[in-house]
Amino acid sequence: MAGKKIHLKFFFNTTFETGRKIKIRVNTEFGITQLAEIQALKYANMVGQLPNFLRKRIKSVTIHKGHVNWGGGTDIIIHTGFKAVRRLCGEELMIREAAHGSMDWARGGSVKSSK
Repeated sequence: MAGKKIHLKFFFNTTFETGRKIKIRVNTEFGITQLAEIQALKYANMVGQLPNFLRKRIKSVTIHKGHVNWGGGTDIIIHTGFKAVRRLCGEELMIREAAHGSMDWARGGSVKSSK
């Protein structure tokens, strides 16, 4: 996506039972608030199902259309048309990307590089 300007228009604030707050940001390509909200709710629900240790370092979720890989860390990057979501399960990908932020040593996670 180098050189491509990203426009975020829709912003949603979520608060989970543990009190954890995570921002959901949705690209303008979804067009109207109602369509963006559908996407925000879908992926906020997936984040809410994560165990606390995977969710604790997530600050935001950013949702785009397209067939690009998801990305993990403190901001989970989602592309709704990514082929693996159709083959596998979105929840599995969410776990994988959340693990980058909470466990990946290169991103300040709990697992040390020596392990």
